[in-house]
Amino acid sequence: MTDRNSFTEPAAEPRALLGLLYGVMEEAARYEEDLQGTERLNDRELADFLGELRDETRNRAHRAESLLAQRLANGGVQE
Repeated sequence: MTDRNSFTEPAAEPRALLGLLYGVMEEAARYEEDLQGTERLNDRELADFLGELRDETRNRAHRAESLLAQRLANGGVQE
């Protein structure tokens, strides 16, 4: 019996990675908005912290994007 909703199913993985990528990019955008707000308040320490969070999140988004591209190029999950 096959579970059509299984994460390891080749067609499901790109959709899951795409959803993950989108979520990470949304998170980075939120940090950017918060960062702009703290800069207006002249809170340098908080701005530096949010900048680090934004940059780390962007790096994760780039990694997720690379993983998605690899999976799509290879036709999905290789078992």
